[in-house]
Amino acid sequence: MDEFDIIHRLFRPLTGTEALALQDDGAILAPSQTPLVITTDTMTEGVHFLPATPAHLIARKLLRVNLSDLAAMAAVPKGYTLTLTGPFDEAWLTDFAAGLGEDQPSFGVHLWGGDTCAGRTDRTATITAFGHTDNPLRRKGALPGDWLVLTAPVGEAAAGLALARGDIRPDALPPGVDGARLLMRYHLPTPRTDIARAARDMLTAGIDISDGLFSEAEHLAKASAVGLDMREAGAGISLAALAAMASTPELHRRVWQGGDDYELLLTIPPDAWPEFKDMSKAHGGHPVVVGTCTDDPHERLLPKDLPADLAKMGWADFRGWRHPFG
Repeated sequence: MDEFDIIHRLFRPLTGTEALALQDDGAILAPSQTPLVITTDTMTEGVHFLPATPAHLIARKLLRVNLSDLAAMAAVPKGYTLTLTGPFDEAWLTDFAAGLGEDQPSFGVHLWGGDTCAGRTDRTATITAFGHTDNPLRRKGALPGDWLVLTAPVGEAAAGLALARGDIRPDALPPGVDGARLLMRYHLPTPRTDIARAARDMLTAGIDISDGLFSEAEHLAKASAVGLDMREAGAGISLAALAAMASTPELHRRVWQGGDDYELLLTIPPDAWPEFKDMSKAHGGHPVVVGTCTDDPHERLLPKDLPADLAKMGWADFRGWRHPFG
């Protein structure tokens, strides 16, 4: 197995016409009349995925987290490039390519090119995704009085990660909480590729929840120069995550702190809520209001039962978690 064999057998079948069958030095894209949105995400073994994670799940999640970034900007996904670096074997690469092939039709994208590189360190995969929109949604734009809404409750992915790491046992979960579902919410997030585009005219700002609800709300607030009243943010934690937290105290910090949900946090005028709720549900969402933007850019009002040190939480590469798990 060499690089060209990998490209020919595993990745050429994933391409569209833009990639020129991966026979040239680059892809050729037709010019567009709408802005091009570009995003990149990397996943590294031991940091973003566990070594035992099946390759097809890694591939599908990597594609989906990139599509979630496009969704947060109300962009239509068009295609992506892929870079793989590490000590790969044929079975792992075959499974990885199969995962991409499984998800591509669902999201209307094709592989446009990339690179493969042998390495002796941990496996790393990077996708750069491309989309178009005639009206990009930004983190900047929220106004005082706007409501903060999630496309669906969060928290299940954080509990799923704790299960995947073996930090909690499945039998520690309460009756009615499906551990397999929590694991899948961690491994396979659902990018809300249709909701922001469908509701674009009523939205003022948006961001995806990759690194934690409060962490991402903070980014949006700073970009928009608004304050946050999130005293009712508990409404945005899923019932399954709340049940797991109640029976497994060590999950309390993780669920509030965790990311990996890849829902969208959007801002809307209050009078747009009924229409947004119906539109979101029509596209598979389960929208919930988690707060309000205020006119004091320094204001941060949080749930009263939330420990003060959790107000500044979330994941950031190089720094890791702001606070240790526990």
